[in-house]
Amino acid sequence: MIRKSLLALALMAVCTPALSQDIEAMNPKELQGAAAAAVVSEDADLLLEIMQEMQRREMLFFKEDRTAICDREPAKTGYFETAHPFHHGAAKQWYFMKLREIRLAEQSCECLAAAASFDDLLQEQFGVTTETMTEEVFFAMRDERESNRRAIDENYRAFHSANCRGE
Repeated sequence: MIRKSLLALALMAVCTPALSQDIEAMNPKELQGAAAAAVVSEDADLLLEIMQEMQRREMLFFKEDRTAICDREPAKTGYFETAHPFHHGAAKQWYFMKLREIRLAEQSCECLAAAASFDDLLQEQFGVTTETMTEEVFFAMRDERESNRRAIDENYRAFHSANCRGE
């Protein structure tokens, strides 16, 4: 009993500043802390409001199952059927770099691959698909990846750490 009371006091002390904020303005960690504090303090109205915000953001158990779309990657068809095996790996790195770039621009924590398919990005940037892709397009893709990857990865990692943990 004493342990539960101490936990409740500790949570309230940590989360009280967060509770005074507008719930929509809270980051995921603050929202989770506020939910825990609302449970401990048995504030059902606040907990309902927090859970509705979590549902709106599709956090935790409110996430839609998007496993199939979130696990996609470039198919080994067309150009990649006859190209060196490392070309597919480099194309995959380019694809995920472009997806991170999109999510950064949107300031979104959604899964990366839901943003666009590999063929969508190829079509948009180079006007080709994996079926019509050439070695020249591959080398242009590889060069872009090499020149931009580090900066995009660092910026995305910082954004994701600050905004998407716990989602």
